[in-house]
Amino acid sequence: MEDLKTPANMPPIDESTISMWPDSLRYGLIGGLVLIIYSLCIISFDLLTSSLIMASLLGLLTFVLYIPFVFISIINHRKNSLGGYISFGRAFLVGLITISIMVVLHNGFSLIYNVIDPGYMENFQDFMLNALEEMNAPQAQIDEVERQFENSESIGSIIKNIFSFLIFGAIISLVAAAILKKSPNANEIES
Repeated sequence: MEDLKTPANMPPIDESTISMWPDSLRYGLIGGLVLIIYSLCIISFDLLTSSLIMASLLGLLTFVLYIPFVFISIINHRKNSLGGYISFGRAFLVGLITISIMVVLHNGFSLIYNVIDPGYMENFQDFMLNALEEMNAPQAQIDEVERQFENSESIGSIIKNIFSFLIFGAIISLVAAAILKKSPNANEIES
């Protein structure tokens, strides 16, 4: 009787024959949706203007929320699409595509929300400037923050923001790829 191949003794799958887009797109869309819901919660409960520490923590949490979706996307692609193996380069690309989709969705939502409710950002700007004044920050620092708020809606600022997130995404993808890459050993290749 012919030996049936099971996942445990199957040879590695050629990465070039499998598309990375379905997994990257799936987790990029899910992650983007999670970030949009997170942003809506922050807006609904007006958390950014509750305290400077809260605003800082929420900003940090925004970055942290990107990370699990990169890892999940790579793990899922490795396990379900590539038979348990993935090269460093392939893992990096899956993570980078996933985070790029999330960045576009999240920033797109922010742009649309700023058009719908421009007063929200004005309130946040007033809060930040008042907080800096209460902390006796130097006037030069206050002026710089005010200038950044005024330029935050310019195309250059939006592009700079997206590239900042993409650089962050590339770093996260590099780390995830280094951790999650898995090559078959010589015995598995020969079978």
